[in-house]
Amino acid sequence: VLEQFAVEMVYGGIYLKFLKEYCDNELMMGKIMDKTIVEYQALDSGVVRLHYLIMKGNAETGEYITESMQSVAGKIFYKEFVLFGGESLQYYITEEFDGVERLTESGTCRKSEEYDGEQSGKYAMINDIILSKNMQDYSTFDTLLGEYYKKEFMTQKLFRL
Repeated sequence: VLEQFAVEMVYGGIYLKFLKEYCDNELMMGKIMDKTIVEYQALDSGVVRLHYLIMKGNAETGEYITESMQSVAGKIFYKEFVLFGGESLQYYITEEFDGVERLTESGTCRKSEEYDGEQSGKYAMINDIILSKNMQDYSTFDTLLGEYYKKEFMTQKLFRL
């Protein structure tokens, strides 16, 4: 019953961290395992905003992006991201109470925390390509990049919309 509920949530576009525990089915894994998820339980029933910056390595470039977080049920909010190897998400969350916005939480998520090395699919392959380049393993890099382009080509030729 829980697995069916998890599948319905993921296919309904709802991504919560605990759903990854119920990802035994391959189709569901492909939809959620590449996601880095920020969850938040609101203090009040006001507007909840996520302010975030995606950093590559330790380089802090760009400006914070602000988006309203999506409510799942009651005061539970979430926002999902796709991070690649070497990227991190720096964020803080604000709630608006009676017209006043207050900082309530902050944190950092890194792709390395989410990636367990056993994933398959497009994003896992891209992460492996990035990792091999960063490690200066150019033989593996060339092999993986060739496989990636081959799969992309075959996918475009076999599955047309």
